This record gives sequence, C-alpha cells and structure tokens, in this order.
Amino acid sequence: MRLFRSIVAAAVIVSGMASLAYAQENTMPSEIKGFRSARFGMDEARVREAMVKDLGITAGAIERSVSPTEKTTVLMATVENLLPDAGPATIAYILGYSSQKLTVINIVWSKSSDPNLISTAVALRDYFQKWNIPKDKVVINAELPNGDALVFRGTDTKDSLVSLIFHASPKPQKAGDAPKQEGALRLSYVEAPDKLDVFTLKPGQF
Repeated sequence: MRLFRSIVAAAVIVSGMASLAYAQENTMPSEIKGFRSARFGMDEARVREAMVKDLGITAGAIERSVSPTEKTTVLMATVENLLPDAGPATIAYILGYSSQKLTVINIVWSKSSDPNLISTAVALRDYFQKWNIPKDKVVINAELPNGDALVFRGTDTKDSLVSLIFHASPKPQKAGDAPKQEGALRLSYVEAPDKLDVFTLKPGQF
C-alpha cells in the first residue's frame, strides 16, 4: 500500500518530466508496434540492427541466449542513459519460439541503478497517458495482489500491450533478515499477451 500511494503522490513532483524525456517523439501512437524502430515481427538480424541504431551500442554489446523453459531467443543489452537521470536499464528483445520473430520487449530499471524509480515510473505513466489508446483499454495506478503497483497498462485495438509495473522489494521472512532483492521497474511491450509464442508440450506430444 505504501508503494502504491508513493507512486500516486509523486505525480505532482515530476509532472512535465515525461515531455522532457521523450521530446524526440513527434506523435502519440495509437498502435503498440514495438519499441522505437524495433517492430514486432522482425527477425533476429533486423532486431540487432534496430538495437544498434536505437540504443547507441555496438553489435558486440548484444548478448544472445535461449530461455531454457520457454525456448525463446533473447537479445539483451544494458544502456546507461535510456532516460535522463534514470540510470542503466537492461533491455531484452524476445523472439518467439515458433516464429523466431520479435514478440516481446522488456525494459528493467533496478533500485540499485535508478534511486529515483518512482519518479521514472510517474514520468513514463504520464507519457503513455498521452497515447491514443481507448480509455476503456487503459488501467492506471492499480495495486496488484502481490503488493506490486501496476502504474500503467494499455491495450490497442489489436490487443497488443504496453505495461509498466513497479515491483516491490520482498519483505524479510523474519525479523532481521534483509530482502533478497531490491525493487525494480519493468516496462513491457507485448505483441500478443494472450497468445505468447513460447514452448509448451501439446496433448499427445510426450
């Protein structure tokens, strides 16, 4: 509850920060197609090109891995200044198991990298509120059952999704224990949240 109230209250302090952070944007999109020039449906080569162009990194800075459970391909990089004064962000571009095309983009800031996570969350929330997403497909400032805060969630007419979640630090299990991990802010762009392209065992397959 404290985390949820802090995010709501911080809006007054950081109003206007979103327009500064995203001054390069000329129009507010009505469709969720990806992040910057990385678009859903791109193959690995094109995603790599988009990462180099958009993030200002070298091709050698991109780490490639395969999820052991979902069997998706993950292209990952860490960027120092994705947003002004927000600290390093880790960005993962996920290619679907069957299609091998871009389906999900996750951007994560941790408390250790960005001491002003709440300000960053509110700035991004204000930015997404300016998108041309139908109001009945938007959720703002909702407290989740696990104590996390859903800062923003928007779904376009094709059911593609953008969500911004503030993950609370887990509570110590007993007095004197330190949390196992710090809080984090996760921004996700998902092409088809109800039809994720991941490995699953089908009936009769095993």
